[in-house]
Amino acid sequence: MLSQKIAVVTGAGGGIGRECAKILAKEHAHVLVIGRHEENIKETVQQILDDGYQASYSKCDVSKEKDIKRLKTLIEEKFGKIDILVNNAALFLPTDLLKKDIEDEWQKMIDVNINGVIQMVHTCLPYMMQQKDASIINLASVDAFAGCMNYTGYSMTKGAVVSFSRSLALDLGKYNIRVNVVAPGITDTPMTHDRIEQNKEKYLKRLVLKRIGTDQDIANAVLFLASGMSNYVTGEVLNVNGGLQFV
Repeated sequence: MLSQKIAVVTGAGGGIGRECAKILAKEHAHVLVIGRHEENIKETVQQILDDGYQASYSKCDVSKEKDIKRLKTLIEEKFGKIDILVNNAALFLPTDLLKKDIEDEWQKMIDVNINGVIQMVHTCLPYMMQQKDASIINLASVDAFAGCMNYTGYSMTKGAVVSFSRSLALDLGKYNIRVNVVAPGITDTPMTHDRIEQNKEKYLKRLVLKRIGTDQDIANAVLFLASGMSNYVTGEVLNVNGGLQFV
């Protein structure tokens, strides 16, 4: 399905990002695995290689300009093109505007969740424009629409990702670059596991499909938007939330 394609996945050292990298590789894309922690992204790549598929990695903090510049050099020298960009890297930190001083969690999430997405698109876009078609998939969250108690900063950044993606789809359509969003609902990942375990019964009551989402559920949606199966879909938000939005 993705033979000869080059895919870049950020935040791919575990969780949703790792599953996205693995499923794209299984469809025969060469996946460039991006993440802050070298040990984790090397593990993702090794799992892909062990399954008989292609992958490489680059340690990169998407909020750091020097890391982005190093990544651009790697893309230029090793690949020369990009067909698929999955912006998954994100921070999920509590915030509280009632505190006397605004803590730096706000800025950290702005740097990664918003500016990191912008930087990755800016870096990859010249290589995507060379292709006959390309796909950008940005990961948002149900929290972009419903909000999340004590996580206002996170909800804000994911709302920005949705708006950015919809406008970007308008700008890039003339280059046949599709831009879409996957918005997970309650998904059991390393980032959210403890919170889910503490509130599992409450979450299950809000879900039409009476189970917590998995990394694989989200990766399947990303594969759809990365592939030719969605070649007439752009500017859309694909909610993958077990029916949470209807409850």
